[in-house]
Amino acid sequence: MPTVHYTIPAAPAAALARLRTAATASDWRVDHAASTHTSLVLKRDAGEKTWGWSATISVQDTDGESTSFVATTDDVQHESDFRHTRHALAELFKAAGARRG
Repeated sequence: MPTVHYTIPAAPAAALARLRTAATASDWRVDHAASTHTSLVLKRDAGEKTWGWSATISVQDTDGESTSFVATTDDVQHESDFRHTRHALAELFKAAGARRG
């Protein structure tokens, strides 16, 4: 179960809103049925020559001014797939104003 960690300089509700906005503006879509006030489940559909995947992004910690997230992908089978997923998540978090770690 590969994981990556990011921090967004905002309180949890605002940080999750930034992630939702970034997901809407990209190839990700929000699974509203599975998302909560502390986690966001995103899906990325497969294209004609690619495969799709999903990620669960959960609040790990907050100090009120910034929020740490952990993004977990359960459906990645191979290291090369994980690299693609990690890159796609990096783009998503970057669009939301996050930093790695």
